[in-house]
Amino acid sequence: MNVVLEPFSPLLSGEEAAGLLVHRSISDGTTIYLDGERMMPVEPLCSWGRNMSYADLARSTLKDYGRITARFAGHQEGRGRDVLSATESDLVAFKKVRTQLQERPIGTSTWGKESGLMDQFFGFAVDEGYLSRRPVRVAAEAAIRSPRVRRGMDVPYLTLDQYRCFRDVGLGGQRPNSRVAPTFRGWAPHRNHAGSDLALGSGARWHEWATVQLPEVGIGVNPLGQAAEFTVQACATYGKTRTVCVPEDAVGSGDTEAANC
Repeated sequence: MNVVLEPFSPLLSGEEAAGLLVHRSISDGTTIYLDGERMMPVEPLCSWGRNMSYADLARSTLKDYGRITARFAGHQEGRGRDVLSATESDLVAFKKVRTQLQERPIGTSTWGKESGLMDQFFGFAVDEGYLSRRPVRVAAEAAIRSPRVRRGMDVPYLTLDQYRCFRDVGLGGQRPNSRVAPTFRGWAPHRNHAGSDLALGSGARWHEWATVQLPEVGIGVNPLGQAAEFTVQACATYGKTRTVCVPEDAVGSGDTEAANC
């Protein structure tokens, strides 16, 4: 949260303001909405930003949610309304702009996140007494706010043979007959092989396994042929500590990569 405080404010000194933020448990990254003319706080958006800060969200998430709310507020301003006077037609128009009319329309999953956040905002407005009811009819909620329910997977699964072909041919520079392809233009095929096995075998997020060092999976430390466990926190989601388990085959791939460096 970036707030500029006047050092000689007759109402509140800088130290008093900082102490008040701590007392109110306002998180870093909390969104503050100001009007474009007097640079004064805009309600209920600022109260909504404070409400989100109490949800113990990551700073990047608060920033992303703040932008979504600000984008909807700008859309309403362009229609001569504010967020509290939003109607069902306003939400339908906003969805059409975001998913069809803008230069780079967003996809279903992104719209699902934005519509879900707006649903939370209107629920907050009702709970806090800003609105008497939500602007969308209950029967029309799924059709207007949320994406259509998908019964199939967004990402099709790979069979074992398909994965091995992707790993060995696509990433490892081999031909389908397991011979080396001299035309392979990739780099570090052994590392590619080890990275794919580590990602699939451990189930770690990409920002977790991409930062793994060889000693963390026991290479050069433990005897060969053993599974490994290591703890992540700084690179984990929301910075929360969790244990990552790496199976023997993935450790073996990493050992092969280390031997060929």
